[in-house]
Amino acid sequence: MAIKGRALTAEETQELNRLAHSRTAPHRLVQRAQMIWARGQGLKVPAIAAQVGLSALRVRAWPMPAARGARAAMARRSGAR
Repeated sequence: MAIKGRALTAEETQELNRLAHSRTAPHRLVQRAQMIWARGQGLKVPAIAAQVGLSALRVRAWPMPAARGARAAMARRSGAR
């Protein structure tokens, strides 16, 4: 099963890069940013799962942003506003 995604904007890429390497953001938010970043780079689910240290089922359970912005998708999933 493939994850459908869309191209990231320059702003989204910058924000994802910041979050993916953050040492102060909540761990789940960092993982989420890493998954979205990896998908944006064209990686498939098994490679993303190995990269972030989660199972492929867990990666598939986190829908990647399609029509909405990556930041909104991460905030919605993490409970942040």
